[in-house]
Amino acid sequence: MNYVFNMKYILIFLMIILQTNIVAAQNVLKVGYLNNTGFVEEDWDGHLTGYGYEYMEFLSNYGNWQFKYIPADTWDELGQMLQSGEIDIMPSMPGDYRLIPNCVRTDHVVGRFPMQLITNKEVKPPAHLRIGFLNYDYPVPALPIIVKNEGFTYEMVKFTNHFDMLAAFENNEVDAFIEAMVSMESNLNVLAIFDRQSYRLLVSADKPELLNQLNLAMDAMLLHQPDMRDRLSRKYIRKQGLPLILNKQEREYLNQKKSFKTAFIVHRKPYAYFENGEAKGAIPEILRRMASDLGVDIEFIETTSPNQARQLVREGKIDFIADCVCDYSQAAISNMKPTQPYLTLSYVPVKRKDFEGSFKTAAAVQELLYTKSYIEQHFAKENIVYMSSVRGCFQAVADGRADVTFVPASEFMFYAQDTDSYNLKPMAESYFTDDICFGVYSGSNPELWHILNREIAHLDTNWLRSVVNDTVQSGFHFSPKFFIFNYPLHTLGVIIFLSSVLIFGIWYRNSMKRKHLDIIQHMAYTDARYDLPNLAWLESEVPQYMIKMRMGHSKLRLFVVVFAMDSKAAIVDQYGEDLLIKHMQKMSKSLNEQSWVAMSAAGINAGHLICICPAENEVQINNYVNESLAEYSYIETKDSRIWLHMKAGICELKQDDFSVRQVVEKASVACYESSMHDVQVFDDKMQDNLTLQHKIESHMEKALELGEFKAWFQPKYDIKTRRIVGAEALVRWTSSELGFMP
Repeated sequence: MNYVFNMKYILIFLMIILQTNIVAAQNVLKVGYLNNTGFVEEDWDGHLTGYGYEYMEFLSNYGNWQFKYIPADTWDELGQMLQSGEIDIMPSMPGDYRLIPNCVRTDHVVGRFPMQLITNKEVKPPAHLRIGFLNYDYPVPALPIIVKNEGFTYEMVKFTNHFDMLAAFENNEVDAFIEAMVSMESNLNVLAIFDRQSYRLLVSADKPELLNQLNLAMDAMLLHQPDMRDRLSRKYIRKQGLPLILNKQEREYLNQKKSFKTAFIVHRKPYAYFENGEAKGAIPEILRRMASDLGVDIEFIETTSPNQARQLVREGKIDFIADCVCDYSQAAISNMKPTQPYLTLSYVPVKRKDFEGSFKTAAAVQELLYTKSYIEQHFAKENIVYMSSVRGCFQAVADGRADVTFVPASEFMFYAQDTDSYNLKPMAESYFTDDICFGVYSGSNPELWHILNREIAHLDTNWLRSVVNDTVQSGFHFSPKFFIFNYPLHTLGVIIFLSSVLIFGIWYRNSMKRKHLDIIQHMAYTDARYDLPNLAWLESEVPQYMIKMRMGHSKLRLFVVVFAMDSKAAIVDQYGEDLLIKHMQKMSKSLNEQSWVAMSAAGINAGHLICICPAENEVQINNYVNESLAEYSYIETKDSRIWLHMKAGICELKQDDFSVRQVVEKASVACYESSMHDVQVFDDKMQDNLTLQHKIESHMEKALELGEFKAWFQPKYDIKTRRIVGAEALVRWTSSELGFMP
């Protein structure tokens, strides 16, 4: 145990030593940076970001350094920290770095950032500008030319601190100021950008070895990551687009021109197409945004072929092509000057789903540039199937005339659906790309080319991506056939899921229906007082039971027995209703277990229990009932025996009896005629009395109308006084049909 314990601490100690050696092996260098310039920023506690921070962190891996970042408020402060040794490296300030004594800079540039002239966007610039600048940012050679072209005069106001200059601008002590565009701030009104300044790394002249190591590390990094600066510029500076800055000549040109015409070489979803004469897609959406930014109108000219669009620009009938490929040689043939690109299309191969192996034949549109630049370079002429449109290319691959065609990845779904080519699929890997730009008519005013380039640089790259994505999503219409062909397993899963839901729904509906019917049936066939079957249930069950008896050729007769208790009200008052309910339930259960009882149910009247009983004759059923009366005519409690004063009535249920209820009523009449602890069988005399009773009841209403009820008075005689002292009023009925009724 002690050995294991000691080994544990030895391992921890060795790990600490190893970690210390690793840290020691990395040379820690202190890097100074200026707050609030965007070069290095702390966006939340302990988290650094920015163009300079990301560049330096990549660089640290090529020199085996660990950088520690030290903030400062001014460039002068950073220079003093470099001289005193508080920092080892600082990014060179815009302007003349030699203002910092005894320092040298690296061979490679960290980044080049333009200077920007900022004015108040809420106030029109005055004819004479007071321009603030920092002592190390001056001179700026292009400034006099820019101000002259804008028609202003100016004077320079020098500051030594960036924050003092900002405060002076906010207090209207200066009308404008100059600073490096290291980050984009949307709240600034940039009047002009000019004189790109190079940011390098500065080190003390006393550290030539460090300078050499930095140069070697930067050289190695740029060798392996040549696009490092462009990538960081796109990420941190141009991600929201540069300010749209037009000079005086450009603004005057737009005010004069007002409207421009454009056309598309290729009509394709989701980028550019016409629907009911209206231009739709991502490119028209981009052009509408540009028209809004520039305050002009852009008219879309519908063409029928790429050659017609090129012919229009060659003849100067349109101002520019909206979807020109950035190929200067091809553009010159069409009398165009390409702008910088604003979109990149990544082309993917499209093949049949069952096709395996290498591609031998390709379908292509001869008029499209990528046919010449890529397809004809990789496929022999005899192996290319030329079609008049991309639609035709899809159909050629779908029916086997070609192995492959190429389209931008975003277009595949639209062409597949448009041509019903659901047996095709795109490959994931992009084979080549095209940069899309504007092709400006060579004979147009040169200002148009400059304006379009400025507007492209102004567009937010995130917005451009979202426009394409939104157009793809909104332009594609869901097709069940497309889904089935492209996602067969998903389709099968959906079908199974929907079938399961449907089956479950039907089952659940029927289950609930049965449940509700059971509830309704239970309510209809159950006596709520005793939770026992009721007379309605008995009426539904007895006919089936009688059929079974006939089919079994039984010689037994069927009797209805009604048990009744006369003392139920007293029991309820004294002992509570639960005692009576439990006794009724117990009695019903016990009787149902007897061989001579087929079924039992609660009667209509309280305290009544009806039994259907097969027996050979009246004597046998009478004996059974008497035994039951003796057994169930009392309730045994801990303290006493409670007598129920039970009695019973019997009536035979014959095969031709059409109403169980009527037989139950007859048994009830016999029960009423019986005395306590007695059994009475319904006979002809009771039937006659019952018939007479019904007859009397049926004649009473008519007798009332005829006035057959008369009042008779029986005198009261006082024996002592021998006088009549009153009379007893009696009602006597003399019926015209039944005679005198006593």
